[in-house]
Amino acid sequence: MGVSKPKFKINESYSSPENIDYDILGFHKKRTITLGELVKVEYYRHYDGVTYSDLILEETRAYTRDVNGLVTQRNLNVKWYLKDGTIGVEKDTLKYYSTIEAIDEGMTRRSNIVALAKLYVLSQVGLVQGQDFLGSVNSEATLFVNGSTQPLRDAVAASTKPYMTPTIKGTTVFLLTY
Repeated sequence: MGVSKPKFKINESYSSPENIDYDILGFHKKRTITLGELVKVEYYRHYDGVTYSDLILEETRAYTRDVNGLVTQRNLNVKWYLKDGTIGVEKDTLKYYSTIEAIDEGMTRRSNIVALAKLYVLSQVGLVQGQDFLGSVNSEATLFVNGSTQPLRDAVAASTKPYMTPTIKGTTVFLLTY
């Protein structure tokens, strides 16, 4: 009696799942964002609000940028896992970006950076003071997302809000550097 290969987790089958539209299957997505870039999405069968379990597949993204920082292409690597936890099949897809798509990606990336900085400020000073501070730099945050990044860093560093300590300001400015 021979040892059989394990089935794929996603489709409970020996058949390759490469053509399955897994994004619509309701798996729990764990996203990893680094320097504003979505670099990894892991799809899990279970999530209890704290812990993800039973990894089904994983997407990893690698970006190539031009001298101006605009993304020109992205390699998407997808790994589908077998029931024994090993990788059953892996696929790479290359996407090329038009100038419009590259500009949109840059805005999304900078928006992710602002979101991380907002989360940090709110966690350090609380909701009421955090909203007060964020309201005071709202126009600079909009400029940041649109590509003019220095005004927000300058506004954070120059803040005279009493709850914005030098440490909080310094960390926030650091988070706004990419």
